[in-house]
Amino acid sequence: MQNVSLQVSALAAGTITSIAKEQPVFSLMDCSAYETIERIHFSFIQFVHDNADSGASTWQESWEKFMEFACSDKASSRMRELLKETGHSCLASGAIDTWVSKDNKKVMIDAETGAIARQDQQAEPFIIQEGFF
Repeated sequence: MQNVSLQVSALAAGTITSIAKEQPVFSLMDCSAYETIERIHFSFIQFVHDNADSGASTWQESWEKFMEFACSDKASSRMRELLKETGHSCLASGAIDTWVSKDNKKVMIDAETGAIARQDQQAEPFIIQEGFF
């Protein structure tokens, strides 16, 4: 797995851009923006590190597992946990959960798509949120 970690760490921004823009989970994002690509790459590196026992032998296999995880129940559970850790309270749960922060800003999470939408911001995948991994 160390070899896969090295492969993932060494991926170029152009590679991340081309593979990310093909994924529905990133469809609402500007995958040509450097900051976006950096966040995706960092999260991918963290995912590979945290899942060293996944059995993946190439970065491509790891990417597939990363994309499967992005819309999984496990990812949704982690996002809910992260919201609680950051002081949010759940107002309504269902297909789309509504949460509120201490400063009364609403957040909605969609477990099916693996996306979080904050008030006045574009929806983003759970997996690139700060503190997710």
